[in-house]
Amino acid sequence: MLKAIATAMIMIAAGTAQAGGNKVNVIPVTKTAHTITGQPIALPQEEPEVTVLIYEVPPGAAVPQSSEAGIRYDYVLSGHLRITNPETGAIFNFSQGDFVVGRPGQWRTAENPDETTMKLLVIRQAPFDKTGRRWLRTGNGYFLMPMPD
Repeated sequence: MLKAIATAMIMIAAGTAQAGGNKVNVIPVTKTAHTITGQPIALPQEEPEVTVLIYEVPPGAAVPQSSEAGIRYDYVLSGHLRITNPETGAIFNFSQGDFVVGRPGQWRTAENPDETTMKLLVIRQAPFDKTGRRWLRTGNGYFLMPMPD
């Protein structure tokens, strides 16, 4: 399944297609084999589950520190995204049109440093989790957060 998706994406990205006389323009967004912190992308070896979400983050708001069990892809639809690694203090800033690959198991805080709402398309590819939960870390410890259906 993943091989078929990857093949289709490569074929689409290879150029421009004709559809009923109208030209379809393909605009590359990104191509990478590494996360934002330089690790190679490692896909889940177990039965994978893909979750696609759109976050609407108000001005100045932040998502609690979290760590993913699998790979996470973020695409900034509008506004600005600031990701902080609480373990190293590294800060990464992204804006509309940027694509971010996060590493499994790495803690991060995501926030909107702008005065307008940020929209973020999130694609999580992780081992199937029958509980539908993920770990989040707060100043008081860890808790489980239910993922939306």
